[in-house]
Order: sequence, then C-alpha cells, then structure tokens
Amino acid sequence: MFSVNVLTMKILNIFLMLKKIFFLSILLFAVFFLYPQESPRVFKDEFYVPHKRGFSQAWKAVLLGDKFYNERTRGGYLYALENYKVAYRYNPDNAALNYKIGVCYLKTVYKDSALFFLRKAYRLNKHIVKDFFWQLGQAFQYRYQFDSAIAYFEKYKASLTATMLITYGKDIDRKIFECYNAKELVKHPVNVKIENVREVNTIYPEYSPIVTADESELYFTARRPDCIGGEVDYSDGQYYEDIFVVFRQGAHWSNVYNVGPPINTRFHDATVGITPDGRRMIIFRDGDLYISTRHGDRWGYPEPLPEVINTDSSESHACFTYDGKTLYFVRGKEPGSPTSNGDIYVSHYVNGRWTEPRRLPDNVNTPFDEDGVFMMPDGKTLYFSSRGHNTMGGYDIFVTQLNDDGSWSDPVNIGYPINTPDDDIYITLSASGVYGYYSSVRKDARGYTDIYRITFLDRIPLFLASENNLIADLSKPSEEMVGAVSFSPITLVVGYVRDKKTHKPIHVDIQVFDLDKDSLILETESNEKTGKFLITLPAGHNYGLMIKKQGYMFYSENFNLPADEAYKKVEKIIELPSIEEGARTVLSNIFFDFNSSKLKKESYAELNQIVEFLKDNPSVSIEISGHTDNIGSREYNLRLSEERARAVANYLIDHGISPDRLKYRGAGFDEPIAPNDTPEGRQKNRRVEFKIISY
Repeated sequence: MFSVNVLTMKILNIFLMLKKIFFLSILLFAVFFLYPQESPRVFKDEFYVPHKRGFSQAWKAVLLGDKFYNERTRGGYLYALENYKVAYRYNPDNAALNYKIGVCYLKTVYKDSALFFLRKAYRLNKHIVKDFFWQLGQAFQYRYQFDSAIAYFEKYKASLTATMLITYGKDIDRKIFECYNAKELVKHPVNVKIENVREVNTIYPEYSPIVTADESELYFTARRPDCIGGEVDYSDGQYYEDIFVVFRQGAHWSNVYNVGPPINTRFHDATVGITPDGRRMIIFRDGDLYISTRHGDRWGYPEPLPEVINTDSSESHACFTYDGKTLYFVRGKEPGSPTSNGDIYVSHYVNGRWTEPRRLPDNVNTPFDEDGVFMMPDGKTLYFSSRGHNTMGGYDIFVTQLNDDGSWSDPVNIGYPINTPDDDIYITLSASGVYGYYSSVRKDARGYTDIYRITFLDRIPLFLASENNLIADLSKPSEEMVGAVSFSPITLVVGYVRDKKTHKPIHVDIQVFDLDKDSLILETESNEKTGKFLITLPAGHNYGLMIKKQGYMFYSENFNLPADEAYKKVEKIIELPSIEEGARTVLSNIFFDFNSSKLKKESYAELNQIVEFLKDNPSVSIEISGHTDNIGSREYNLRLSEERARAVANYLIDHGISPDRLKYRGAGFDEPIAPNDTPEGRQKNRRVEFKIISY
C-alpha cells in the first residue's frame, strides 16, 4: 500500500526500541541508493536569462525544488516537480533543470512524460551527469520503446567502473531482462477488454479494488479531499487513505460513498480483501492487518489479526479462501534486513486459531517484492503481483495454482495489455472469473492510478450485439484458462431469506457440508437488514446447504456439482415458515441406494441437523413422509416410500429422539410437487419431507 509515513514510523519505533540504529542506516541507504541517481546543480548564472522578467520567483522555485528533490521520497519528487515546472516556464533550456524534471516524472505515475525532458537535457549538455543512459533507458522502457531502452541500459553498463559494476550490474541486467520480457509479451497480447471504471475514478489516486463474488459491491482505497479528517500526508504529498464503496445498479455503479468510521480514521486505512460472502473485510492499518465484520449496512470495529499473523514486520495485503479457513498474506522481511521486500505466506484456521504462517516456496516468492494476493473461489488459483519473475517492469500480475500434492505451479504472467512497464497490482476477480478489477496507470487515466475492469474474452463465448455491447453466454464451459494455468468453475449461490408470512428479511445461520466427507466446510449468515447471502461452491463436490433460525423450520438444498460443471449463478428466494402445526419442509440431502431403503452416508450431515433441530425444539413432534415418482406400480412405490420414511425415523431414534415424537408414512406417487413427465420433475418428486404435527 502507499502508507509510507505509517510504515516508516513503525519501523523507526521498532529500531529505536531495539537500539538498532546501525541497521536502520543500512536500510535507508539500501532504499535510497538501490539504483544510481545524480543531482546536478542548477547554477544561478547559467539559469539567469538576460532581460527576462520573473527570475527571482523562478530561482526561488529552483531552490525549493532542490530541497524536495534531495529528500528522495515519493512526496518530495512531486513537490519538486511542481516547483521545477515554475522554473521551467522561466528558462526551458537549462540542462540540469530538464534532467531533474525528467527524473521527477520517472518517480511519478506520469513516467511517459520523462523522455522529452531527459532527451532535451542530453542534447543541451550530455556531460552534466554520468547516469544519463540509465535514466534514458527507463524513460524509453515506459514508452514501450524496448530496443532503445535495452541499448541505453547496455551503454550505461559499459560506462561503469569495475567497482560500480559490482554495485549496480545486477540492477541493470534486471532492467534489460524486463525489456526482453516486455517485447515478447507485447508480441502476444491476451484477448481482453480493459475499461476505466469512470464512476469511481477521479484526479486523485484510486487503487486496491475488492469486489463481492456477485459484483454487487466494489470497495476500493482512495486518497481524496473527502477522506476522514481531510488531511495530507507530508511524506508523499497526498491525502490519507480511506476506504470507499459503490453499489451495482443495473449496468452501472452508484454514487461513491466513504465507508466512514469505524473502518476509516484520520490516518491511513486501506482495502485489502473481502470474503466471497461479503461479510468480512480485511483492511491495512499501521502496518498490520485488521478484520471488520458487517452487520446489516454497517461495518464493525476492526480487530487486529493475532500476533501469529501481525508481527514487527509489515503485513500489507491478504485474502481468504472461499471457506474463510485459509489466509494468504504478504509480509515484509525482518526489521534490520537491508531490503523490505514482501513475500507471500499462508496460515490455516484450525481448532479456533490461526496456525504458524508458512512462506510459499521460491518458485512463487522471489528476491523482489510480491504483493496484492487474491485467491479464486476454487481455493487453488492464486493471483498476485510481483516485481520479480518475467515482469515488463514494476509490478506485473501473475497466477499460480496449488497442486494436489501441495506444491505450486510456476507463476504465469497474465500478459499484456493487462500488464504494462509500470505498476499493475491489486487484482480481484468475480466468481465467474470472466471479470476482474485492478489498479493501473494507463493513457485514459483520469489523473493518477485508476481502477479498471477487465473482461477476459477468451473465457466466454460471446458475440457483438453492438459496437460497445458484449453479450456473454456462460452456458459453455468447463475449465477456464490463463496461460498454462486453469481454474475450476464454481457455482455462485445468491440467496434472500424471508419470513413466509410477512416476507420480511430474516437473519439466519447457514452451513454448507461436503456430503461425501460428512464434513462442515463453510459457515456464514444472511445479512441482518436484507436477508441476502452469498456462497461460492467449487465444482467437483456434492454439497448440502442448510439454514437454521430459532423459531423457524429447518431448510436445506442440495448442490451436486460434477468436476466438469460449468460456472453458473443460482438465485433463490427462500421463504421460511415459522414452527407451527402443519408447517413442512423438504429434506433435500437424504439419499438412498437404488431400489433400497438403506440410507447413504451422504445423508448423515442433514440427518444430524434434524436431530439438532428436534433437540432445540423439544415440544415439536413431526411426521416423516416418503415420496416417489410414478415409475413402477402404486403398491411398489407405497412400500418403498414407507420403508424410506421408517429408515429416517429410525436414524433419529438411534440418535436420541424419542419415538413418541415421530410418525412416518409412505405416500408413494400420490403427492407430487412437480410433473412426472420430465427427469427433473421426477427427481423433485423423489423426496423425504417432515411436517410439524404438534407444537
């Protein structure tokens, strides 16, 4: 994130506490002089233009610009640039001034503006600095003139002494490597559509978008005058970070809202990640990770993650897996290290606590920075940004996949034009994987880093309905590809739970079981105000969704998703009846062997929930009824349905429910709930129900 002042203060406090001033000086030296850079002097007599008015003001601008330039901070370069522009209007032909303006542009998001000034400075006086070739190489790289960039980096390398080559040789080779990567990536652009999300972007920085699985809400970090407190962070000359949100309204986004307290404070508060169900947000504050839980339309007070996650190092970005039980996050190196590069770690939530984090292997983490982690809902496909691997320059976005044996595939650059020679970072994807949001610096930016929406055109069969309208048919599919990495499609369940009589939203507890393993894999809740819930289910499993609420009937749904299941979105309005005589519900996750009344093990999760329901409501007595389709004789179906109802009753009795509270009967095919003339209808009719007979 861009919380430079907060991170710096944290590091300083740590080092002062530990009295490691020596190591701090090493850290500062490494940060400021990792790359060579000179500060040529603008001489007063050379800057003066005879018989031209405005010298006094222009010279003051030069001196003030030099003061900020020599700070070598992000904010310093921005302040220096504004002053140098004033001086430039007075004398545009001073070599040192043009050089410094070019360098300042290289330190901002307007890097492609640097080339004009650096080339002009070189024409005016090629001897004012020794690193002209280095700066020109970078300027050409940001302008996509990679052959010229390589030539200048090579010239710079050839100009160095043996001692300087030891110090800077690897950095120069890295830049040359980036340019060769960029040439190849630009030759083979990926098939995407990239659009500026103009509803959220302004002349100020917007970045680090996070989106709910159904794309109904988009949260992001911005540095705007309407941040809480409205104050500027002097270290980089920009407003403090705040978290903002927009809501999907048809094909457009709503007005932008500041999320407000308690998430936002007077200082830096930044978006990091959100659970797919949209109920928990991870934020970055003071160099640590915090969790806020949503209640209705309000976010709760952020609580820090435990010390096993948050350390004296900076933990800067994180994401949950779809079940909320695994956390991937970025941690900087230990205090005192000559560099502060971030690495990706993973921790698991086991028995009520987070495990000791484990660093991902070296084929994922590099000696350079990793940041901006995002895990797809399949729990295996991890997107992240890196300054290492085969980048085009700055941060590029990569994707890697967790293999069945626990290893990680070699990361793949997701390609140009998503990635550019500048920083491309903080990607988040919708549940379908068709749409992504990320931060980038592009020609159509509204003024600084902007948020963009990516449409991965190869992931959907589509046709152009008009020049500006893409209509996608998501009915195709199996696996989605990015380079050499695939991810399994998921089923997105968007539900709204209401009271059956009043139709008012209900806050309920929701559990999802892997029925094949009889294991609870996910717990969530519906929103207190809207009754909405979101669940993402990776393909290749048989799931049982179960809903509970005190005073209401039990509800269940089955999602048996084969491994080759295409992405789909299921929207459901669930109306729960109160517990009262005559109320009934279908048990969607009760299974029998073919032509048998023997319960399959996949039924146990739901049967155990019925046991719990009856124990929580000791005054309730129920009737269990078995139902069939109309295949076969009436006598056969009556007998089979009664035997299956009896099997359910016996299971409940065996698990502590009194026989006096249970009745069972077979209805055969006499009480259909769907036509029997289709396979889908017959499947619905083959069911087990229970009905309240006394309360």
